[in-house]
Amino acid sequence: MRDLLESLVIDIDNDHNTEETAQRVARMYIHEVFKGRYHQQPKVTSFPNVKNLDEIYTV
Repeated sequence: MRDLLESLVIDIDNDHNTEETAQRVARMYIHEVFKGRYHQQPKVTSFPNVKNLDEIYTV
C-alpha cells in the first residue's frame, strides 16, 4: 500500500493525514475483507419456500 500511495505521488511521510494509511488499509483487509478466513462463519438458516418464489429473498 505504501508503494501504491507513493506511485500516486501522495506524501505519506510528511502529511499527517496519510502517514498511517498503509497500516489502516492493512487492518481493514484483516478485520473486514478477509474476516471470514479468520473467524468462524455464522450459521445459515433456510426456510421452506411456501410461496414458491423463484428469486432471492433476503432479510
